[in-house]
Amino acid sequence: MSQKSHRQLTALLILSLSFSISACGDMSDADVVTDDVTTSTAAETTVDDGSDSVPALNFDGTEILIGTPDNTHYNGDLTTDEQNGEVYNDALWSREQTIEERFNVSIDEEIFPNGTSGVLRDNIIKEVAAGDCTYDFCMMTDRYALQLALQNTIYDMNEIPYIDTEKPYWTRQINDAMRVGGRLYFLFGDISMTALDYTHLIAFNSRLISDYSLENPYDLVRSGEWTYDKFADLAKAVTSDLNGNSIQDEDDMYGFVSAPKQILPCFWIAAGEQSIKKDDDGYPYFSIPADTHFADVFDRIYELIWDTNIWYVNTNDSNTYYETLRQFQEGHSLFAAHTLYSVGQLRDMVDDFGVLPYPKWDESQTDYYSRVEGGAQVCIVPITNADTEVAGAVIEAMCSYSYQNVIPAYYEMTIKAKYSRDDDSAEMFDLILKNRTYDLGDTFWCEQIRDGIFAQMFKKNDRTLVSTMESKRAAIEAELEKVNSFFRELE
Repeated sequence: MSQKSHRQLTALLILSLSFSISACGDMSDADVVTDDVTTSTAAETTVDDGSDSVPALNFDGTEILIGTPDNTHYNGDLTTDEQNGEVYNDALWSREQTIEERFNVSIDEEIFPNGTSGVLRDNIIKEVAAGDCTYDFCMMTDRYALQLALQNTIYDMNEIPYIDTEKPYWTRQINDAMRVGGRLYFLFGDISMTALDYTHLIAFNSRLISDYSLENPYDLVRSGEWTYDKFADLAKAVTSDLNGNSIQDEDDMYGFVSAPKQILPCFWIAAGEQSIKKDDDGYPYFSIPADTHFADVFDRIYELIWDTNIWYVNTNDSNTYYETLRQFQEGHSLFAAHTLYSVGQLRDMVDDFGVLPYPKWDESQTDYYSRVEGGAQVCIVPITNADTEVAGAVIEAMCSYSYQNVIPAYYEMTIKAKYSRDDDSAEMFDLILKNRTYDLGDTFWCEQIRDGIFAQMFKKNDRTLVSTMESKRAAIEAELEKVNSFFRELE
C-alpha cells in the first residue's frame, strides 16, 4: 500500500458522527435518482450486479495521485492509511488494495482541508495554463467543477476511456441534471459518499408521537398521506409555550427546527419543483418567473412555517443552526431538518427517533423526493492529463467496487444499522435515497438563487416572490447564458 505522503487531513471523517448540515446541494420526474439497477429487454429483466467492463490492464507500477477536498459536512476521503476494524474504513482500505493489485498501480491522495477546496480548483487552473498535470483525477466541489469546465481545464467525461455512465454505480439522473447540451464534464457516483451525506431528510421524536397520540408517520408515508398538510397538522399539535412566559424561546415546544436557508429548497424539491429547468435541447433556463405552481408552493411553505408558529424562528445564516438541533435532541421539537450525515449526531439522544422523507405537496403526487444539496464532490480529469486510459480505468473500477462493497458497508452498517433504531427507519432510509433530486439553482447557481435570493427572503419572512424574481431575472439569465453559450459553441 502506498504511503499518503501528501495527506493534509485535520481529522478523519470516516464514520464521523460530528454534526452539521451541508453547504451550498433541476428537478423533474426525469431527474429523480431511483436506485433501480435493472435493465429490461423484450424477453427478460436482468439485474446489473455493478461489475465494471474494464479489461485486464497492467500499468507497470504507475503512481496515481488524486486531489480531494475535505469538509466537515461529509465523508469525503477516497483512501485510508490502514485498517482499524470499522466496516466502512476497512472497505475503503480494501478498495485501494484491490485496485492497486488489479492494475499494478500505486494510489496516493492529497487532501485539501475544510474550506480550501477552492485552492484545489485554482491549482488545476494554474497547472493547465502551464501545461502541467499533478493529479490524474480529482474530486471537486460541484459548482467549482462547472467553473473549471468553462475555463477549458477539464475533459468531457464522455471522452475518458472505460467510463460507462449507464452503469448503476454512476448516479445517472443527477448526472443528467448536470449535463448541458449533451456535455458532461463531471460525474456523481458511488466513488464518493458525499452525495449520500448531502441528502436531506426529516427526523422525528418518537416519544412525542406517542405522548400526543399522533398518527404514525411511517404509516402516513406508506399510505401516501405524508403531505404538506399532514406535516403541519402534526407539528401544530405539539407546539406550545412550555415555560409559560408568553415568549417564543428555545425552551418552548416546537413542531419543527431548522436553519432558515434550508427550509425553502427542501420543501420545494419535495413538492416536485425546481428553480432551474432544462429546455428540450438540454440547456438550463430560469423557470420560476413563469411557473405558477412554484409560486403556489412558495406561498404554502411560508404559511406552513411562518403562520403556524411551528418553527423556532431564527435568523442564523449558517447551513446548520446548532441550537435548533440541540432543541430536537433534548425533546423540544417534534421534527428536525437533517442530512444523512448529520443525523449521526442523534446517536446519544435519549428519546427514540425516526427518519422520514420530506412531505409531498399533496396525495396526488406520486413520489417522495429528497434533496441532494450542492457542495458534494464530482469526479473530474484535468485536460493536461495525457494518460486518460489510466485515469479512466481506475475511476471506473473504484466506482464499481464502491457500489458493490463500500456503499453497502457505509449504508447498511453506518446509516441503517447504527443510526436507525427500528426496521421502519431502515425502510425510510431506502425510500429517502430512492428518489434523490438535484436542483441547479440550489447547486451550481446556489450563490445567485438559493443564497442570493431565497435565504434572505425566508429569514425576513419576505413573500414578494413575483417582484423579487422580476428584479433578479436579468442577472440570473445572464449567468445562465454564459454557460449555455459556452456549451453551444462546442456543438
